[in-house]
Amino acid sequence: KGPESVASDISLSLLHSGEGARISLPYTISGDFEFACEFIMPDNSTGAGGPIVYFRSDATGNSYAFRYVNYWGTAVLQKRVKNQFRTQIGYSTGRDLAVDQWHSLKLVAKGFEFTVFVDGLEIVRGSDKSLKSGCLGLGCQVRQVNFRNISISAKTARPLAAWAPPVDARHYAVVCEDAGRGGYQA
Repeated sequence: KGPESVASDISLSLLHSGEGARISLPYTISGDFEFACEFIMPDNSTGAGGPIVYFRSDATGNSYAFRYVNYWGTAVLQKRVKNQFRTQIGYSTGRDLAVDQWHSLKLVAKGFEFTVFVDGLEIVRGSDKSLKSGCLGLGCQVRQVNFRNISISAKTARPLAAWAPPVDARHYAVVCEDAGRGGYQA
């Protein structure tokens, strides 16, 4: 087994329910591809979330993402268009994954169809025709996630000289500043 990729700064994950650490791989991938890795959600980390795989991400903020939310056993495929809320393109629930155990993950993109497998079982499927190419990246939502044994198989992959993901705009409104129940308002 290869070395683990461990987030060096998970402070954002610990502070709120948003996205935490993120890394983008320095290639633009066009067309069909397969991405595979192993991930673990350490038992000593907290929160409802889990791994995120970003794909066909461009420098303007458009991308697709696979998200697993550990607390609800939910797998989601989403599309993000700059300055808009995420759009769901695939969803499934009831897929509980053990913490403190390595899991295999494979994302297959064929044309505009996307399928995600975890531990050899299809976990979610979706389709969308908006984005044709872009970078691929890994991240975590709420809790810490470590990755290892990353592989990409693609027909067309071009190295990038320099690229940084766009800063996410915050899409929210304050509904209730304090309902008298402490710091968490659900």
